[in-house]
Amino acid sequence: MLVSLMLDKSANFVPMHDLGTILTSLCVPIGGQRITDLIRSSSTRSSQDDLNDLELSAKLVFEPFLHHLAKLVVSEPRQNILTLWVMILAVVGQLAGRELVSPGNPSQTLLTRAQEIADEYLRRSITAMTSLGVLQRRVTLDPSTEIQPMKEGNITENQAHLEQDYDCGINAMTWSAIENMPLFRHISFE
Repeated sequence: MLVSLMLDKSANFVPMHDLGTILTSLCVPIGGQRITDLIRSSSTRSSQDDLNDLELSAKLVFEPFLHHLAKLVVSEPRQNILTLWVMILAVVGQLAGRELVSPGNPSQTLLTRAQEIADEYLRRSITAMTSLGVLQRRVTLDPSTEIQPMKEGNITENQAHLEQDYDCGINAMTWSAIENMPLFRHISFE
């Protein structure tokens, strides 16, 4: 329901100064936490309801961000966009970071779908951010620039690790975070 509210015509009535707050305080944390809970519980069970829940939670994180990105770029300070993007990268890390288990395990389907969702939304987000000039194509990082890899479970802790070095900028943070995700190590987003 929150996704629909953020994407339909009534979303145009949300004051611009509140839009970033809604995304960083509601959409991304709630969707991200649900994704974390689903992936953690996937080792014991996995059902069609879990798959649907995973997709809805990912939509809550990504769809409002993608839908309103152009407005955010114009109205929000760059630092606020960076904070929101760091939170979203942490969710991508949750979706993509778990190693797949052996075939036949009930969690295989959920984890495979989580990685497909991560790939799809990360590509769409990078394309949108690049087209708006928020993000540049992959840059070569100085080897001394090191950002901690995503940790399973705690999105706030992941955010703190990524935010530890704002001097890297959004480009270096993005590409470094992606390089730390096993699923995307060999994929070029250029």
